Amino acid sequence: MGRLARGWQLTKHSWSVVRADRSLVVFPVISGIAGIATAAVFFGAGAGIVSASDKDWLAIPFVVVGLYLIIAIGIFCGVALSACAARSLEGEDTTVKEGIAAARERMDVILTWAGVQLVVGALISLIQALLREADGQILSAIVGGLANFAWTVATFFVVPLITLEGLRPKEAIKRSSSIIRERWGEGVVGAASIGAVAFVVGFLPAAR
Repeated sequence: MGRLARGWQLTKHSWSVVRADRSLVVFPVISGIAGIATAAVFFGAGAGIVSASDKDWLAIPFVVVGLYLIIAIGIFCGVALSACAARSLEGEDTTVKEGIAAARERMDVILTWAGVQLVVGALISLIQALLREADGQILSAIVGGLANFAWTVATFFVVPLITLEGLRPKEAIKRSSSIIRERWGEGVVGAASIGAVAFVVGFLPAAR
């Protein structure tokens, strides 16, 4: 069986695990609700201050902190989901409480990784903005898209590695990149397919 075929088989098996263990569905829902609430609080506060003072730069701290917390919440729930998924793959029952406890044990790494993600995202956005001013929208979109894709693929396994092996962000990035290079078919197909599964799990938790 080729690498792409193995990647597809892995995706189907992962989906069957999610269907069998409904506790896994809770984490994307928690992440979505908490993310929306955080955005409403911080972005709303920033917009209110700008409206009252007519100074756009005053909103920057609120936007930065809000984005950081949204990223951290997503990673926290991802670590919790990975911990429960690993137990479920071994045939063990899992609970939301166990996933949250596992994520709390990795809180320092989660917060560090959230900072890395925020900085990298900001750098990519800055490069896109500079290219947009210099060469137009098309080149900016192409470069930004490629940069985001490369970063997403290279770091696809970072959260599971943080969860299961306790690696720090730097080591997890290196290990994740190594896994992708060695098994690119499983990684790329898995990234695309599991992304679609995550959408279904997050927004249609009652799907059967």
